[in-house]
Amino acid sequence: AMCTELEELLRDLRSERSAAKADLEDQQLDELRTQFEGAIAQLQESLDITKSELEAERAARTRLESKMDEIEQNATANEDVLDRFQASLSTCEEHLEAEQDRQLRLEARLNEVDLV
Repeated sequence: AMCTELEELLRDLRSERSAAKADLEDQQLDELRTQFEGAIAQLQESLDITKSELEAERAARTRLESKMDEIEQNATANEDVLDRFQASLSTCEEHLEAEQDRQLRLEARLNEVDLV
């Protein structure tokens, strides 16, 4: 009878040990799951920040490219204005030279008249 009691006691202890072991494994798995979920949340937050920074950089690059296009258009317009100004200046120089030639001819005629 004592053997039977000891066997039952041993069975109960084994059963309790198995249950305790299963509980411990479940607890450890829960802890690991919690840590894993925390790590995933941190990675997601970091990813969101990185995405946000990337979007800000893209927006800044777009603004910069737009500004560069605007500057390039202004430079082209300024070159056109400069070309027109230089053409006008050349025309003025031609007119000035023609006027100087005319005045020299007039002075020469006046000198001829004075001599006569």
